Amino acid sequence: MIDLKTLVPLRTKEEIRRDAAGYGGDEEKVATTSVKSLSFLGVELTSRYNKAIDYQEMASVIMKIHPDRRRHISEMWCDSKAGRVYRVSMRATITSRDEAEGLAALMEYIMLEDGPGHGGIYVKWQNKDFHLAGCWRKN
Repeated sequence: MIDLKTLVPLRTKEEIRRDAAGYGGDEEKVATTSVKSLSFLGVELTSRYNKAIDYQEMASVIMKIHPDRRRHISEMWCDSKAGRVYRVSMRATITSRDEAEGLAALMEYIMLEDGPGHGGIYVKWQNKDFHLAGCWRKN
């Protein structure tokens, strides 16, 4: 089992505070990891503000997708500013929109099972982009 907490190195609180000084002390736009992108199980993960939690959450979703389906995903990006909004790029190995939508729905299911949900999943597939509206778990 992959330990997602150790997958992404964390910056120190001092480093984060120092960089936040440039934003008036606001840490929202300050990276919490030195990682700029992460290749994880064949998927390139990136985050707008390089937040460790973004990488951990994306890796958690990717890890739970069976390799036969995961191979169709090339990239996943988290918009740290928007809050759990994702852009997912799918490879041309997916041959139908139904298959692309099914994979996006699986990702949504995982996000709802393991966390609070998402603010939207924007899917890039063969110039036929589509999106799943934000969906949050009800307690």
